Amino acid sequence: MATFTVNISTSATITTNDLRMALYKGSDPNTAVYFIDEAGPTHAARTWTFPGLEPVNWICRKLEISGGVTLQVLEQFTFTPGSDDVEVKAPFYIEFDVTVIPNNSPNVFTSGLSTFVVSDWIGWDIVAERIGTGTMKPAIDYTWNAVTGTFSLLANGDMFAPNEHFFITFLTKVVTGGGSGSSSVPAIFNQRMTVTGNTTILAEDIGKKILLKITGNYAEVTLPDITSVAENRVVFFEMQRNATMKTVFIKTTGADIMDWLEGGLSGVYICPGESIALYREKDGANNYWRVHDADGNFRQVGLEVNGYLSAGNLTNIVEADGGGASGLDRFQYARLYNRVVLKLPSIEKVAYSSWATGNNKYKYSKLDTGSNKFRIPDLRGIVSKGADSSNVPSFYELDQVGTHDHAFGNYKNDAQGGSQSNFLYLGTDNGASTNTDDTKKTKVNAGSLAVPLENRVKTYRTRRLILC
Repeated sequence: MATFTVNISTSATITTNDLRMALYKGSDPNTAVYFIDEAGPTHAARTWTFPGLEPVNWICRKLEISGGVTLQVLEQFTFTPGSDDVEVKAPFYIEFDVTVIPNNSPNVFTSGLSTFVVSDWIGWDIVAERIGTGTMKPAIDYTWNAVTGTFSLLANGDMFAPNEHFFITFLTKVVTGGGSGSSSVPAIFNQRMTVTGNTTILAEDIGKKILLKITGNYAEVTLPDITSVAENRVVFFEMQRNATMKTVFIKTTGADIMDWLEGGLSGVYICPGESIALYREKDGANNYWRVHDADGNFRQVGLEVNGYLSAGNLTNIVEADGGGASGLDRFQYARLYNRVVLKLPSIEKVAYSSWATGNNKYKYSKLDTGSNKFRIPDLRGIVSKGADSSNVPSFYELDQVGTHDHAFGNYKNDAQGGSQSNFLYLGTDNGASTNTDDTKKTKVNAGSLAVPLENRVKTYRTRRLILC
């Protein structure tokens, strides 16, 4: 197995005790596999180098220690060698009118203002804690501009008080590269998180790539309270490709709204091989989850298409064959059921128990509560026709011209007193059973008539498919 060297950069740490940078495998978070100690009483900015790391998930903890005993965890984050380099910055403690602004001595953080600028923090995302008040809410209590290094209080009249204390935590930065620390290209997300079942995402998970590798056919992932999330920070969801249909419902908390598609959504369904990125928008007093980017069948679910490949060779598509022997599972195919079947007018769907009766199989069915299954239309062998005000979607029409024959036999001419084979007299008999006036008829040799085949529209066969 290939191994990698990972360089972890930290800024100066304020403690007179010793430091330990320790690495733990994600599979065993309580046993340190590698660690490096640094003696106090001072700790300048430095790089910690760990060679020979396997490409597995690692937990890194920066510990304050004394006599080899851990006093507290100063920083913790995860990374994967081979795909990520990580850079961390130690938390920063501020006492206004006392603490010197980093790399700006002798200037200090000054009270009586509502804004300060720290160039040393440019490029970092932060979490601010106001001692005595608690963790501050970005875009509500303050704004932070990582491009200019500007921190501003938002409440009307709010200013930094003399000797007021703030505690600033810096989010771990992930840099793309092979674990060597040589790349300087920022990653589009700062960490990865794997989800295998029902999960609640925390505010601190915003900014991560959430890999959905669910073990069952259905799971729900709950977003955090939108007011706890920093505005314009993106969380990325990607669902693992799978040969079996699966569905994850990414749902909002409480009355939070996702403003996408028709609007007012309580969540969005995602299926194998698809991805979606969400962020918080604050519009005055209102907050919305919005979609930054999406790739999948989100907008086309329920659409009927034609194709040559079977549904098993395609992603998130089912053949329009009624749903197999007993129908589709409402959880496994939750997006199709909730986004299409539940929204259909009652006239366009039938009871599950009567779906196989008569022409009902060309419709969707309602849910069978016992089996949690529903039927989809069986469109094999028929052609579609546009609906109108008289004929709604799923309305079935029989053939207007059925199967029939054209044949000629022996025809009797009563006027001539006998039968004449293969002759046909065309004319009217004025209601009489016979008519001897041959001048009113045309004699045709039926044997010389060509009998053409019935004309029909030329067709070719494809599979009828429904996007799920």
